[in-house]
Amino acid sequence: MRVAPAPRIDLSGLSPEALLKLLELEWQDHIQTRIQTWKALQMTGILAVALVGMQWKSSHPLLLVIGPVLLVAVALFGIQITLRHRNTVEVKKFGVISKIEEKLGLGASDFQVPFVVDWWDILNFRLANTSLFLLRMQFILFAIGLILLALGLVTVIRGPA
Repeated sequence: MRVAPAPRIDLSGLSPEALLKLLELEWQDHIQTRIQTWKALQMTGILAVALVGMQWKSSHPLLLVIGPVLLVAVALFGIQITLRHRNTVEVKKFGVISKIEEKLGLGASDFQVPFVVDWWDILNFRLANTSLFLLRMQFILFAIGLILLALGLVTVIRGPA
């Protein structure tokens, strides 16, 4: 498990009110980031369902190849978004949040800043958190795109049955 370095933030000289406002803003930013990550998965899932439905109705060669390429690309972007949100935004936000809570006397003694996630963690099922769930779902949709692309290429090369 990889732990990110603690963020450098100087909270000295800030009033309790200013610290509370900063804490609120950090939480809002974290929540907005998580919403964006879920939206990326939602869009990839909708594209996958639409693609399967369109391929079921039509065997147009262009649809059999371009659709899966689009799904693979969107899933890769979703994976990148998830990794960035976890490894930069979320890790930093929770580092700042924990420092503010500590300064205000609100922090839990057992709180741990989230660990940095990488590609191989997709396969490590002993690790479980929301970011890894989102990453695994994007990876599954990526794999489905690759399978559909391979099937589409075989169909285009061989011709319709």
